[in-house]
Amino acid sequence: MKPDCFVAGFYKCGTTTLYDVLKQHDDVIVSEQKENDFFMDERLYCKGIKWYEDKYYGGISKSEGRTVIEINPHLSGRKGTAKRLRKYYPQNTKILFIMRNPVKMFYSHFRFAMQLGIMPYDDTCYAVKNGFSKAFDRYLRNVPHAYECYENHYSVQLEEYMECFDSNIHCVFMEDMQQNPNSFYKEVFGFFGLRYDNEINYRIHSNETNALPRNVKKLKAYAIFRKLRKSFPECMWEGQNRFLDRIQDNLYDVYDDSVPMGADMSKKTEIKLRRAFDGEKKRIEMILGYKLDEKWW
Repeated sequence: MKPDCFVAGFYKCGTTTLYDVLKQHDDVIVSEQKENDFFMDERLYCKGIKWYEDKYYGGISKSEGRTVIEINPHLSGRKGTAKRLRKYYPQNTKILFIMRNPVKMFYSHFRFAMQLGIMPYDDTCYAVKNGFSKAFDRYLRNVPHAYECYENHYSVQLEEYMECFDSNIHCVFMEDMQQNPNSFYKEVFGFFGLRYDNEINYRIHSNETNALPRNVKKLKAYAIFRKLRKSFPECMWEGQNRFLDRIQDNLYDVYDDSVPMGADMSKKTEIKLRRAFDGEKKRIEMILGYKLDEKWW
C-alpha cells in the first residue's frame, strides 16, 4: 500500500497538530510514523519505492472508502524532493502545504533546535538561565545572517511542487488553524474530499516548544546518541529498536513542562526579521495571488 495524497510542509508550521487531528477521522489512514526521510535521504532513497511502501505502510490494510495521507514536512526539506515524488506518483496527486508567518517559523526552529540539544552547549545554558527570547537575540548577534537559509524556504518548494503537480497543490495557514480551527479543517477536508466530522477534537496544540531542560549535559548526550543512531544498522538483533528507544527516551527525560519558559520574541527583533523576510512574503503573495497582510504582517 502507498499514500493517496500528502501534507508536504513546512517544518514548525503545525504538521504535528494536523497529524493528530487527521488520525481521528474515520475515513483517513495515516502512517504510524509521522515523518520519514525517504525522499530526501540518499541512504534511504536508494533502497527503492517498494522498501518505502513496505517500511511505512506494509502493516496497514486499507479498507474501502478510506484515504491514506502521509503528513511529512521532510518532503519540503530539500530541493529536488518534488521531482522524486513525481517519479512515483501521478500529476493529479493532491498535496497540501501548511505555512505560517516566516518570522515565527524561524523563531520556532530555533526553540526546537534548542530542545533537541542541537544548539551549542553554551547557548543552551544561556537559554536555561535567561529564557528563549534573550537567547534568540544573543544567537542573532553571534550569527547575524542565520535567517538567510530560510529566506526562500517556502517559495522555492512551492514553485517546484507546482511545476511537478500543476494545480493539485493547496496552501493553508497555521494562523487560521489557531484562530478558526473549524473553518480551517473544513477547508482541509474539502481539499482531500473528506466529510467534516463534528466528533473530532479540533482544538489540539501539539509539539509546542516552550520548556527548557533541567540537565543540559544529559540533553547533549541525547543529541549525540540520536545522531549516532541514524548510522546504526536497521536491525542487528531482535528488539534492537525497542532497546534503543528506551535509551533515547531516558536521555530525553530532562524537561519539566509544568514550568515553561517565556517564549515570546522581543518586538524589536520581530520587526527586524519582518524586514528580512519581506521579500519572501511578497514572493508567496505572487504565487498565491492574494495578500497576506492580515495573516502575517
